Amino acid sequence: MPNESPNLAEEKSIVWLKATEIFSEGFSKCPRRKFSAIIVDQDNQVISIGYNGNIRGQEGHLCGNDICLRDSENIKSGQNLDVGCIHAEENAILNCARQGKSCVGATIYVNGEPCKKCAARIAQAGITRLIYQPTGYPDHGIPILEENNVEIIKIK
Repeated sequence: MPNESPNLAEEKSIVWLKATEIFSEGFSKCPRRKFSAIIVDQDNQVISIGYNGNIRGQEGHLCGNDICLRDSENIKSGQNLDVGCIHAEENAILNCARQGKSCVGATIYVNGEPCKKCAARIAQAGITRLIYQPTGYPDHGIPILEENNVEIIKIK
């Protein structure tokens, strides 16, 4: 957030992170953890929002229709990332693409640590800043973002 005092920028970041919590509680049906992501442009205007959930139009309210595939297959967090729902960060980026909006130079707010898959998508989409709230999940995606010059801000 250019030309803002550090305190004001952090206060705005906290508000955005609270918004991710409210959004995920309202939309995500994941029994493990509800995640959401909000992408904003350089003027702090919302470009896209995403949450961990089904593919658009998929039957049922969970990734396995009415069951969580990750739970039913005893998959630990950070492993077999292609099994389960679309992640929040991934959904937000895909929603940008679906709407024809660029997220180059944007900031993404996430109420948790990005996995490796989402970190790669964040970097590839041209998002330049991640602001997140740690949850205790593995932070395997952080090194990918660091290697790709994405600014990372952790707010507790």
